[in-house]
Amino acid sequence: MISDKTREQFEAWAATKGMGRHLARADSGLYVSRVTQNYMDCWMASRAGQAAEVQSQLDALSAARPYVAFAFSEGMDGSHEAGLQLDAALTKDGSN
Repeated sequence: MISDKTREQFEAWAATKGMGRHLARADSGLYVSRVTQNYMDCWMASRAGQAAEVQSQLDALSAARPYVAFAFSEGMDGSHEAGLQLDAALTKDGSN
């Protein structure tokens, strides 16, 4: 079953491709135009592939978090300290 939000997104995309007049649906929910239904099937498959790729990337980031978080926080501490030093130098110089 296709959610209303997903169908709305597809139909908005399809309208930009000149299919706005071919979005009539049968009682089954399938598009009357077989071409439009084929586009919908392909569109759904591409979104599923994107979702799988994003999930894979999220899993990798989650696994790396213990290692990356320390490096990130150390880098942020260093940049914060450098920013404070720059602020102090500008204030002292009067260039602020």
